[in-house]
Amino acid sequence: MVRTNAGTKGVPRMDRETQILSIASEQFGTHGFAATSVEAVAKLAGISKPLIYNYFGSKDGLYEACLDRGGALLADEIERIARGDAVGLDRGMQTLAGLFNLLEPQRYLWRLFFDPSAPQTGRVSEVTTLYVDRIGKLADEGVSELMNLAGNHDGSTSRP
Repeated sequence: MVRTNAGTKGVPRMDRETQILSIASEQFGTHGFAATSVEAVAKLAGISKPLIYNYFGSKDGLYEACLDRGGALLADEIERIARGDAVGLDRGMQTLAGLFNLLEPQRYLWRLFFDPSAPQTGRVSEVTTLYVDRIGKLADEGVSELMNLAGNHDGSTSRP
């Protein structure tokens, strides 16, 4: 049960940030950037709105932190599998299984990166592009590997 007057006393900053980012990621991913308010996130976290501004600076800063957290989780999982021994179709299947397992309890994470209501300029846009490109590059590498193993060496699987 969330206490409306709960503060940060007794909760280490890292734990509080993790709590805020979990709630904010779900709100942004479920309702979109435009429809999510810092006030709603604070209320769900049982903290004050100024505390969120103190930690993240702005709504954009909060969203950026959610992108960093979600993007790192997704890209790190794909990279973990890519560093393994699996190749070709097996690597692809392991990658999909890893992503589905990661996203099953938090499907909203994927939507953070494809929210048309999120800022299309500035730092939020830059961070979105960073992770979309990082994940896209990993996907290109995996598909290229699979195509090469299948005998297709023309390089046409690369993204523009």
